Amino acid sequence: MRGIVVLSVLAVRLAAPDAAAAEPIAPRVLRTAAEIAVEPQTADQPPARVAFEGPVSYQDPTRTIFLADETGVTFAFGGSNPIVQPGDVVRIKGIAQQGVIIGGIRPDTIEVTGRGAPPPATLVEPEDLTTGRHHYRRITIEGVIRRVMPAGDAALALVLHTAGTSVRIEVEAAASEAEAQARRLVDARVRATGIVVGNVNDRRQVVEPFIRVKRPADVEVLEPPPADPFAIPMTPLDALATRALGDRRVRVGGTAVAGAVGDAVYLREGSRSICLHTPEQSVRAGDIVEAVGFPTMGLYSVELSDVAIRVTGSGPVPEPRPAPARRQSDPDRLDSDLVRVEGPVTAVGPDTGLVVRHGEIDYTIEPAVGQRLAIAVGALVRATGICRVSAVDGQNYRAFPSAYKLLLDGPGAVEVVRPAPWWTPRRLLAAATAGAAALAAAVGLAATWIVLLRRQVRRQLTMIEGNLRAEAVAEERRRIAREFHDSVNQGLAAAALRLDAASRRLTDERSKSVLDRQRRLLTTLQEEAREFLWDLRDPVHADAPLAAALEAQLEFVAAPADTAIQFDPPADGSDPGAGLAAETRHQIVRIVREAVANAVRHAAARRIAVRLRGADCGGLVIEVADDGTGFDVAARAAADGHFGIRGMQERARRIGGDLAIESTPGAGTRVTISLPPVPGSP
Repeated sequence: MRGIVVLSVLAVRLAAPDAAAAEPIAPRVLRTAAEIAVEPQTADQPPARVAFEGPVSYQDPTRTIFLADETGVTFAFGGSNPIVQPGDVVRIKGIAQQGVIIGGIRPDTIEVTGRGAPPPATLVEPEDLTTGRHHYRRITIEGVIRRVMPAGDAALALVLHTAGTSVRIEVEAAASEAEAQARRLVDARVRATGIVVGNVNDRRQVVEPFIRVKRPADVEVLEPPPADPFAIPMTPLDALATRALGDRRVRVGGTAVAGAVGDAVYLREGSRSICLHTPEQSVRAGDIVEAVGFPTMGLYSVELSDVAIRVTGSGPVPEPRPAPARRQSDPDRLDSDLVRVEGPVTAVGPDTGLVVRHGEIDYTIEPAVGQRLAIAVGALVRATGICRVSAVDGQNYRAFPSAYKLLLDGPGAVEVVRPAPWWTPRRLLAAATAGAAALAAAVGLAATWIVLLRRQVRRQLTMIEGNLRAEAVAEERRRIAREFHDSVNQGLAAAALRLDAASRRLTDERSKSVLDRQRRLLTTLQEEAREFLWDLRDPVHADAPLAAALEAQLEFVAAPADTAIQFDPPADGSDPGAGLAAETRHQIVRIVREAVANAVRHAAARRIAVRLRGADCGGLVIEVADDGTGFDVAARAAADGHFGIRGMQERARRIGGDLAIESTPGAGTRVTISLPPVPGSP
């Protein structure tokens, strides 16, 4: 009997593996938004099942439903989905399927189980949208509406301006219902609540984020626009200084110096002029014009964009002013004014434009659309048109135009004062063959002409090569910035999303602590990436005096902060950084930026003073002092994960300098960077 029992047990144990293999493996079931969003799709395993219940954030015109819970966001593919409203609680069953940027649900069934409040909206700034971490989330953003225009598969787009950046808000309501309401929002300060979406490339990177709302009522008016924009006080053109620019419309007036040129009208008031970007084409030279628009900083002068115009009268056509003939001269304030240039044609462009030398300055003459300037090199011409600064140099904290162009407003704006010389190589050759007696004279003329031609060619080649090198460098910086943003920056954002999702699923506190440290490190890397992109897109410090480079960086750090930052350059206007290598200047700027950023972010400083001086024995000294909370320098430098101090010290050592940090808890911080004299300097 005992033997039979033993054999039976053995038989059961031997049969158990086969029985287990025969049973189907239960599919994984995803129940939270975070799990669905990061679910990988692989060809060697079936998609996971989904059983999700949570509130609706939004539903777009394709019936795709965007969802959120306390873990994150996801969406349910549309088409046959039922119509739902934000705040509806839905229960969805289906399978996980990868979307264009995160994972979503291919639903089998969708059931509305209740009604509540929509998921909470997060207040964001424009730069938050480019990181991708708010994608498909409800957000709130504040700013001033500048423009209303048609938009793709939505009815209208509102262009919202905030923090110096424009953000597009798409309204899905029918055009007949939305347009009248939307037009009344121009120049209003608003708060918009909607969902962040965007166009995504084939590498799952957000190319152009924007905000979707259902109707204009989702855009709350905080400050209404003036009932009559032409009733706001007139602002003299002299008062349009950069420091006085705001987000709201201003009203200006003056005399049109020409008809519409391209998409702009140009006004003159007294000794000043301004460019108005507007679709209005009916303005004529001599019209008395009032305009309302949003001030923006152009390449050299303040301009108005999204301008509305009304003509209140007409008068004589303004006389052109003499164009600047010397570099860095007082008349160079004629940007956007009607001017006259006279000089020889030194080059003819491939687009039928001309280059005319007027005094010391070469003006690029751009004809009106459809106009052709059949004028040869060497002709003396007189041209009248709109002067625009096309390039700017900086010196001792002042900007000076370094290149100009002249926009012609129609035929007759160029007069040939003296045609080009009659002699050409063909004519010289014909004269040389006329007789042996004239051969010596013809050879002399040909030699003189060749020498002059070579000099002219060398001048033109030098100018063209310089322009090509500058444009190539600028384009390469822009290309690197785009590639960096499209790859590394978006990759960091995706990594942050996955770390957040992983952290929520962990229950082990030690593991969560490790992930939290990694998440803080990743945030630091994202901040460094944004600063690197800023360096690429705004390389003013590469060739400007060290004081100008530092001032630009301090403005960049101070823009989002409430801290007062005072910069104290040398009183005599000298440049202590003259002669420093580009790498040394770059490292100095980064050290100062790190010190100031630390005082703003971590020390709760109310005032920061940055002082730049030459040292008594040569070299230079930079001090960054703040009135913040202070800290224990030795303890902070040794703390795990605090790379700011260590990074500044390594940068200083790399350029042969010394970095000293003095700080006491509760008594502020002073950072001093000292550099020895440049070898070979006096």
